[in-house]
Amino acid sequence: MYGFMFGDRIIKDIGSKLEAHLPSYNTKVYRIDGNRFAILTTDEHMDEQIKKSLEKVLAAYNKLVYIDSYHIQVEMVCTVSFTKTKKSVADLFSDCMAVLQHPSIRYQHELVEYNPTIHTFSIERLIVQDITKAMENEELFLVYQPKVHSRNLQITGVEALLRWKHPTEGFISPATFIPILEENGKIHEVTDWVIDKVCAQIAEWKQRRVSVPQVSINTPGTYVTSARLLQVLQHSMQRYHIDGQFIELEITETSVIHDMENAINAVKQFRMLGLSVALDDFGTGLSSLSYLRRIPINTIKIDKSFVKEVPLSEKVSALLSAIITLCHSLKLTIIIEGVETEEQISFISSIEKELQIQGYYYSKPLQAGELEEWLKKQLSEFTI
Repeated sequence: MYGFMFGDRIIKDIGSKLEAHLPSYNTKVYRIDGNRFAILTTDEHMDEQIKKSLEKVLAAYNKLVYIDSYHIQVEMVCTVSFTKTKKSVADLFSDCMAVLQHPSIRYQHELVEYNPTIHTFSIERLIVQDITKAMENEELFLVYQPKVHSRNLQITGVEALLRWKHPTEGFISPATFIPILEENGKIHEVTDWVIDKVCAQIAEWKQRRVSVPQVSINTPGTYVTSARLLQVLQHSMQRYHIDGQFIELEITETSVIHDMENAINAVKQFRMLGLSVALDDFGTGLSSLSYLRRIPINTIKIDKSFVKEVPLSEKVSALLSAIITLCHSLKLTIIIEGVETEEQISFISSIEKELQIQGYYYSKPLQAGELEEWLKKQLSEFTI
């Protein structure tokens, strides 16, 4: 109604009042996002003084205030967390966020102190309620980790990986939010979002003649056999005029272990669209060898756990060589994940098989622009 500049004027006014009322000794005020401030004091005797100061600020805005010729009502709440024991700033901040996330908070000019028996911050609730907004506001984004041919050192493709920069929580690890999305039935719509973004990126690279042979998309287990997944893939490929050869779906053993027949049929349909299908994390399950016989995949991704101890462990090194020989005899494309050291590269290069390598030795996951810069440097940096 009033515009962004007016909103900034209110925030500046609040910041000024906080600094004016709060004790200057051992106390700092930070603006942590659009309409939130954080106050930190290192003086353990300042508890009551901080609360009294905040109450004065709340009282100042618990009535119409005059700003830039307007009389307005500012809704506000203050939360505090104190500790007498050793506790990090991050923990104190999390305590205050737990108060703000609690359903009882009404922004009615109250000062609420953190109570561990009442205010429990649920990262699960936060993720579930904010994921749709994260997709809409580009808080959720993709990075791409290259795969490199073991002999000619040319890029063979990239894997699309999800990242989330939350406006208040900062970066949330995929290891945290992906399992929560799976448990709460939200991972399917996020996968749809990923497919759309990947297809749009492939189309952009194709138009600008950026050479990225293929992009891999991680596909959650419960979604592999869904008719919806096939429809989403077809729609996005048609929308962006993408050929199937540019996309690879990565599935895991858990995707197929409970529904083998439908999984086989689903993979056949993906292959009919021209897509590649990779079995990810190969070797971590108990029945992986039987899947190689039945499922029409064309790529194996050997789990990083087989690489971690190479070449220090003779047993693990021999096992890795045997797996590679087996998969090569089945005419499967082989990708080795988690390669990080010169010693690992030397061992893998000594195996007389064509392989693809993915890991921090060549590159961390990169945003699209960073990947393009990496591609420009690749020929000169990885020339044999």
